[in-house]
Amino acid sequence: QTCGSSDLDEEDFWYNFGFKNVGILFLSFMNWLLDATTKDGIDKIFFLSRDGYIMHKVYYLLAGYRDNSPRADYMYASRRALNIPSIFELNDVAMDFLASGTSILTVSQFLERIDLDPNQYRQEIQSAGFVDSNQKVKTKEDYINLNKLYKLLASELLQLACSERINLLNYLKYIGLLDKKRIAIVDIGWNGTMQYSLSTLLKKMDKNIEIKGYYFGTLIQANKNRKQGMDMSSYLIDLGLPKYYKNLVKLCLPFLEFIHAAPHGSVNKYACIGQEVKPVLDEHDLSLQDRKKALLIQKGALEFISQYQKYVQNYPFIKPLKKIATQPLYRVLKNPTLYEAEKLGDIEHSESFGNINDKRYIAKPPTDIPLLLLRFDKLFSSFKSSYWRKGYIKRLLANIYSF
Repeated sequence: QTCGSSDLDEEDFWYNFGFKNVGILFLSFMNWLLDATTKDGIDKIFFLSRDGYIMHKVYYLLAGYRDNSPRADYMYASRRALNIPSIFELNDVAMDFLASGTSILTVSQFLERIDLDPNQYRQEIQSAGFVDSNQKVKTKEDYINLNKLYKLLASELLQLACSERINLLNYLKYIGLLDKKRIAIVDIGWNGTMQYSLSTLLKKMDKNIEIKGYYFGTLIQANKNRKQGMDMSSYLIDLGLPKYYKNLVKLCLPFLEFIHAAPHGSVNKYACIGQEVKPVLDEHDLSLQDRKKALLIQKGALEFISQYQKYVQNYPFIKPLKKIATQPLYRVLKNPTLYEAEKLGDIEHSESFGNINDKRYIAKPPTDIPLLLLRFDKLFSSFKSSYWRKGYIKRLLANIYSF
């Protein structure tokens, strides 16, 4: 087989994957969103980057078939870009955000991801209880010391927040958000932290704008924000329910994020450039190869939606039920073929915050089987750290059988 034909096979796999498994899910989600936002009388919809990139495309593909759909724009945003400017004091909410994440980072990385140079704060780092900036933050005591460090750097943190707040407010004005009375923000969801940060900021600045969040899904942790008065609705799961769809998310949450990948990096902050206010983007956390896979999946999904709409345009009441829309992807994630497990498992997922990111394969077991069988602890650790355990087991068993 030639190299060229191998590349075509690879492209066909991802395009067909999007057409067969993802398109109907995107279609069902956007039909739900169009129904909900029209019913709720939303003035304007803002699709939040980066998960909102493909959602925005699907929205306009479907909105053309409807009357009176709310206008929609793509808004550059990220947890870091919205949360830092929303810090007015170092309270528990701010401290939780600054120390958030599941990856093990060094003290240096915790500071660098909020644009503070650790070399300038060596004395404060040691005063907080750390040996130096290269020490990893792992234990409960380490996180207590990290909070001490943030308190020692309170003046710098609040100054940073104030500086970034000015540019964020200029950006919100530039995109027309501050002129609206009732807006919607759309995102993949999970915890709803960006809605909380944006709402907090606007209230502090005496901006009377109602914000409703519409999400692909929210986990139980989002209840903390809902209790703070956040108005939110979810398509797939609402605060982790119903259980059937929560099980789909639990199978491999990072892959659900991957199919929503955008072609640009995460937003670090905002900058005024002449008369414009633009996002400052980090480098993309996905490899070029993985970005191409996501693009092909989305291309296939969009083609499915286009074809579907042509067939049903005279019957707008025909919409796929959520259970039908989720079945193709549910099957893949719960019971993949070996080929699917290999293809999806080789995707790298990155947990990023600012310019710091930690990459791991979704499901790629080691191939040195004899050594791993002798060191079961390493094998178990590798299994626990995988994002997609069904795919991991499928590949691991194949490696053992072929040994």
